[in-house]
Amino acid sequence: NQTDHTHLGQALTYAAGLEAGTVVWIATEFRDEHRAALDWLNRMTIEDVDFFGIRISAVRIGNSQPAAQFTVAAAPNHWSQQLKITETPPNQREEQYLAFWEPLLTRLNEQSEWTISTKNKRPHYSAGSGMDARFVRIILSLNPGTFARTMRFTGNREARVEWNIQGEDRDKNKEIFDKLTTQEAGIHAAMGELRWERLEDARMSRLAAVRPGSIDAPPEELDAIRDWMYDRMTKFPGVMAEQIQKALQDAEPDGEETAS
Repeated sequence: NQTDHTHLGQALTYAAGLEAGTVVWIATEFRDEHRAALDWLNRMTIEDVDFFGIRISAVRIGNSQPAAQFTVAAAPNHWSQQLKITETPPNQREEQYLAFWEPLLTRLNEQSEWTISTKNKRPHYSAGSGMDARFVRIILSLNPGTFARTMRFTGNREARVEWNIQGEDRDKNKEIFDKLTTQEAGIHAAMGELRWERLEDARMSRLAAVRPGSIDAPPEELDAIRDWMYDRMTKFPGVMAEQIQKALQDAEPDGEETAS
């Protein structure tokens, strides 16, 4: 279908709810004003979000079955964006994140109950995004869905440690989140103040510990951020175990698996 204002608004709403690093809008035809809107969004962002407009059409070669053909209608101009990033070249930026994450992951990996899985073994950084290098996610598969602990930096100079409720069933995720809110006082007493983010337009919901922080901070502040992330990452399982167990039992009484 041809692009319209509703699709553009939905794309921006979902990107904000998920804090996405890349937004891909696929349509059979892009109106000029929507292509211009994507170009403007790419010009106005430096390292947080990339916007792509992809035109899809069907092609047939001889008697073959029709196949999809994708054509780029709008994309970030990484060459011009790289010129804007003068303080820290992309390779140096990647090394900054690696230098931050590696000792923290080593410290976490010393705990026998952890299985560390980063998004990439060596995070990839590209000018205009940087999202691969900015977060580490640790997955815990539990019935009825998947819980994940995430450590990351955001584009608005925050450091976050998050407990994500991200199972395949959106309604189940929201139900578990809502049940956990009944335990808010006890969770805050153990973890400190958290942000409760239900994310109405997303499948997932999350709890987040947040503090000011940037990868460009002085070394002593980065050490403090690393210690803070370690403390929150190791506290979350113990604090959440009982509350998650109660939520899972209430959400799916016949489930046999338990949180650990």
